[in-house]
Parts: sequence; C-alpha cells; structure tokens
Amino acid sequence: MHSSNSYLYSILERVRGYLDEPSSKYSNDFIVRHIIMPEFVNCVSRLSLTFDNPVVVRTAISIVADTEHYQLPPNVGEIMRVAEYDSDKRMISELIPRGEFHPHGPEWQIEGNMITFRPLPSFNRDMEIVYIPNGDFLPHYSVDGGTMIDASTVNLESTGTPDLGATDRRPNSYVGATLRILAQAGHTVVQERIIKTHTVSNNGLTDQVTVSVPFTAPYNTGLSSLRYEIVPVGLQSLIQAVAAASAMNLGVMKNVSAKQMSFLTQEYRKAIKTCGDNLSYMQMRKPKSFMKNTVDNEDRRMFYIR
Repeated sequence: MHSSNSYLYSILERVRGYLDEPSSKYSNDFIVRHIIMPEFVNCVSRLSLTFDNPVVVRTAISIVADTEHYQLPPNVGEIMRVAEYDSDKRMISELIPRGEFHPHGPEWQIEGNMITFRPLPSFNRDMEIVYIPNGDFLPHYSVDGGTMIDASTVNLESTGTPDLGATDRRPNSYVGATLRILAQAGHTVVQERIIKTHTVSNNGLTDQVTVSVPFTAPYNTGLSSLRYEIVPVGLQSLIQAVAAASAMNLGVMKNVSAKQMSFLTQEYRKAIKTCGDNLSYMQMRKPKSFMKNTVDNEDRRMFYIR
C-alpha cells in the first residue's frame, strides 16, 4: 500500500513497478485517466454478479400523469424494483414490469438512460427506483481539497482538478462509491463510508456528497483542507486485480515480452478469483438458494425437500 493509504497511488506504483516504467514517459494523470479508470470499471463489473453485499440505492421518482419518459441516474446497473414506500420504508405498492408485447403494455421498461411507463400514468405518484449502481464513475484523490461540512457531508475538490484522477460532473454519479477520509492533521486513522447523494454545482465550486453512515471522531466536525479519495469498494485483492489488468493494458503500449504478459495475466486471474470468493459468500445466515416466498409467486406456497 502507498504511504498515503491511497488506493489510486497504490495501483499506480504497482503498475510502474511491474513494467519498470519511469514517470518521465507516461504521466500519472495519463495512466490513471486512460488505464486505471477503465480497468476499475472492468473489474467491478465482472464482480458485480457475484456480490453478496451489493450497495442498494433508492432514488425518488415523481411520476406525472400522461408523461412517458423519465431520466435515470447515470450509474444505474440493475433496477430491482419500482415501488412506493411509507415513512417506515415498508412497501405499499409496486409496479411489475411486463413484456413489450403484453396486451396491457410493459408497465415500465428501461430505454437507454431513461425509464418509460406505458400505458401512460393516469395520475401523479411519488415512488422510488431501487437499483444497484454499476461502479462506472471517475475516481479521484485530493491531498487537501475537501471540506467537511458536518459528520455526513463533504464538499469535494473545488477546482475541479484533483491531484489524481478526475471529478465526475454527472449528478449522483458517485452514489454507491466509497468516500475515504485519509490520515491528516495529526490523525492516522482512515475512515470509509458509502456515498448516499451527490450534487453537482454549475461552477464546480460546491460539488457535495453525503454518506449513509456519519463519520466519527476525529472526522465528525468541520475540517478544511481535507485529504480524501473516492473509489469503488476497497479490497486488497481488487487493488491487485486492477493493478495487474492496468499493467497488461500499458504493457501492450510498451510491447512487453510474452513472458511478462503471461505473469501479469496469472496475477490478474489470482486476484480477481480471490476478490470474487471474498464477495460471494459474506451473507451466510441465509446462504444462496432459490427464494419461493416472493411477490412474484402468486400461490405463496411453502416448498420442502424431504
């Protein structure tokens, strides 16, 4: 791990170490933006179907009578349901999607970055879209550009040019990502929280994120010049997988030997397998099985194996 505890710098150091790559040829900015960023998305996407602990996001949608199309957040990976909830988060009602050629229409379906309702809604309705984010966002690291407003709210790098990576300018693109507050101001503790909301300002000066679980001392009060990082969920094996995949990508540009490429491929396969194993069986109170008692089972019968 890099001395700063940054995931991005750790991956960057490993990539350069694998390829004996001096910083004079490919800059840190080039490697992070054009190699590490896409490989992060590749690795997280390949693991997403095995997650036993996916981040589940609920975003409000106000359905308006006679309006068909609605914009989805930029990071939707899998929509689990469109439903109405009460103040205690109990589901009141749900819209079940049907096929395009159903006699009564599809109810709702995904079209690109939109969700559409057919037949057209006949009245106004406030509901929630429940989805798993896809991890497709721009990670970045800032040495001292963050400002902690309170225990749950952080203003991001105001210049729009963090020390490493790039600031994603799409509203709510960081929802589901991990905000890491790194050691600073005499404190060596590192705290990580899942981002719940992400607002973007027109001038880029007050982009802000809130987290699902508040930070604790010493990072629960107003701090300026905050050192932070926004990355996908963190595992040593994921860092290793991204580093090996990135080294393979950069290795093609450098025309490395087949022996080097074979080693990097083996390292990637080992790391991605370890990461998948760690994430696939976290919830063992109710291990993986077919669920019979669901809202889609009209009979709601109990099934037993004797």
